[in-house]
Amino acid sequence: MSRKRNPISFPLIIIFIIIAAALWKLINFSNFSIQKPGLALVYAICLIVLFYLMLKRINHKDDATS
Repeated sequence: MSRKRNPISFPLIIIFIIIAAALWKLINFSNFSIQKPGLALVYAICLIVLFYLMLKRINHKDDATS
């Protein structure tokens, strides 16, 4: 009996949430400014990479089941 696994790993989700929360704290929405632009850029790049990895993993699992 095969067990279906979640295509997105739990650690990736946790890392994504932590980095997104840190990026959210750096953005000041009252005057639309960013406190530390360099750090915000690093966080944004990390979020994009994590999102890409999660999508790639989902698509890879879907291709394997077809």
